[in-house]
Amino acid sequence: MSATIELILSPPYNEQFYTFRDIISGTVIITLEKPLSVQKVDVIFMGTSETVVRPGDYGENGTLTNIQTPPGEVRSDHVLVNSKQQLFPPENVANAIQGSTKPFKLERGKYEYTFSFQIPKKPKCISTHPKKLFTFLSDKEFITLPPSFNNSVDRRNISNLDTYFYTLGQIEYRVYAKLFTGKGKDSWFNPFKNKKIVSKAIEFIPSLMPNGEREELLPETAPPLKTYSSKFNILLNDSLEARAEVRARTLNSVFRLDYLFKTHCGKFDEVYLVFSDRPPPNIDLRLVRVQLNLLEMVTYLATGRTNANINSLRLAQQYMDLPIILSHCRRKPDGSYEYPIHLDRVENLNLLQFNQEDYRHKGNRLYSFTTCNIKRKYKFQLFLDWNLNGKKMLQTEILTNYVNVFCESLKLLEHPPQYSDDELPPQYDS
Repeated sequence: MSATIELILSPPYNEQFYTFRDIISGTVIITLEKPLSVQKVDVIFMGTSETVVRPGDYGENGTLTNIQTPPGEVRSDHVLVNSKQQLFPPENVANAIQGSTKPFKLERGKYEYTFSFQIPKKPKCISTHPKKLFTFLSDKEFITLPPSFNNSVDRRNISNLDTYFYTLGQIEYRVYAKLFTGKGKDSWFNPFKNKKIVSKAIEFIPSLMPNGEREELLPETAPPLKTYSSKFNILLNDSLEARAEVRARTLNSVFRLDYLFKTHCGKFDEVYLVFSDRPPPNIDLRLVRVQLNLLEMVTYLATGRTNANINSLRLAQQYMDLPIILSHCRRKPDGSYEYPIHLDRVENLNLLQFNQEDYRHKGNRLYSFTTCNIKRKYKFQLFLDWNLNGKKMLQTEILTNYVNVFCESLKLLEHPPQYSDDELPPQYDS
C-alpha cells in the first residue's frame, strides 16, 4: 500500500466523553511509501440522528392495513452536525486554484495536519425542517445538541430481539479523515479507487457546566413540596384503607451520586402511610420490603409514527421487618391519619447514591434527552411490601412524574478534588 491515513483525536477534558466545554481536535497523519499525486485531504465532523419505525397494523390515515401485506418500516434521518475542513492543500492555495482537481505531487514521507472543530449548541437540521414536519422538538423552547445514543452497538451482532428493537434509534457523532489521490475525478465503475477514508466515533454528552444550561435546568429557588401517591389503596379491614405517599421537592431531576433516601435529600426521605380513618390498635402492620426502580421510556419517531421501548432498572431492594406503630399516627386536617416511614433511617438505603457505579444500559449512560426523532425519559417507581397480621401480603406502588436524569455528578462539577502544589493528579490507564 503506497499511502496510509491515520486519525488521532485529542481526549476530552474529563477523559470520559466530550461536552460543550471541549474542542473536537486532533491530527491526521498521511504516510507515503513513494511519491504520490494527492488532490486533497479533508476532515469532517458529522453528527446524525436516525430512527427506524415499524408502523404496526394501521396506515397513516388510520385504516387497518391488509393483514396479507406485511407492514413496512419507515426511516427518519436528521443531520445534527456537518462541519468540514480542508487540510491540504492550504486554504490560500485552494482559493488560488479555484476548485481545480489537478493533484499535487508529494514526495515519500510522513505528513501531519492538525484540525479543530467547535461543537455547535443546536442541531443543524433545525433550520432546515419543513414547516409542517412534526418532531419531538416542535413545542420546545430550549433546544440543544443531543447526546450520543446507541453509538457503540454493532447491529450486525445482535441476537437478542429486545436489544434489536432498542437499537432502531441511534445518535452518532463521528470524525472522518479523507485522502483523495490520483490525477482526476473518480471513475464511474470504481468511485472509491482514489479515496482512503478512516473515521472514529466520539461520545458526546451536553454538559451543565460552564455554559449556562445549569441555570435553566436548576432554578435557584427550590420548587414546592409535591406529593406522589400510590396508584391503589390497600384494604386493612372492612372500613379502613391506606395509601402510601412520597413528599419531595427535588424529584424533578436527579444527578449521578445524588442521595435518594438520605435525610433532607429531597427525594425519598419523606415517605408516609396515610389511613382513611384512625387505625385500630389491634392491627399488626409491618413494612417488609422496599424496592426502587428507574423506568426508562425511549420513543422513536419517523414520518408521524412512533415506537416505544420501556425498560425497568432496579436501583435498590431492601428486606426488613419494620413495625408500624399505629399509636404514633397523627391526625391531618382532612380527618385522615398519617404515619411517617423513616426510610432515611435504614442504613443501606440512607447510604444509597444514584448511579454510583456509572451504569451503562445497553451501552448507554443514564441521561434524559429529547431530539427531533428520539426522546428518552425516566420515572421512579417505588414498591412497598406490607405484611398484615402476620399472614396477608399487600403492596403499594408509587410512580413519579418524569424525572430529568443526568449522568454527571453535580458534586464533582462544583467541588473537584483538590491537590497540593507538590501532589500530582492521579494517572489513569486508557
